[in-house]
Amino acid sequence: MASTSVDAIAPSQLLHYLPTYRALICLRCSYAIQPGAVARHLKEIHYLHHPSRQAFVDYASGFELNQPNDVVLPDETQFPVPLLPVQNGLASFFAAGCTHLSATTKRMKQDWMSVHRISASDNGGFWDPVPLQSFFRGNALDTLDGLYLSALSGQNWDRDV
Repeated sequence: MASTSVDAIAPSQLLHYLPTYRALICLRCSYAIQPGAVARHLKEIHYLHHPSRQAFVDYASGFELNQPNDVVLPDETQFPVPLLPVQNGLASFFAAGCTHLSATTKRMKQDWMSVHRISASDNGGFWDPVPLQSFFRGNALDTLDGLYLSALSGQNWDRDV
């Protein structure tokens, strides 16, 4: 993610609306910006000064944006979502109906302990590698922003990071 100045570019050169998902993607960061957080994102990530931020905030206000929990999610035919990075992740497969995805072994092991009450070994055995995407990222990833998407299942999976 670049944190270079964006003072000299038009809002449409930095922000791209994905109407199918009702999400506004920062093209420099390759993640969606939460509704109401455009100004903070521009200030804290791209160091855009207050007078310059208003054009971007006005631009973003012209779109219908969903909160992270309400983003319209793709089906397996829409994976990967354009403009979002694909990362290596893990999909739980041991328990019937478990739809847990995780970006790290540590988080997968935490899920196994807290949800399934099973201690998972370091080498796994209860999960497989899968490609993942997430619309959002930030400080609250494990509770709000970590909705992962994968083409593996044809469904959307649990929240985790």
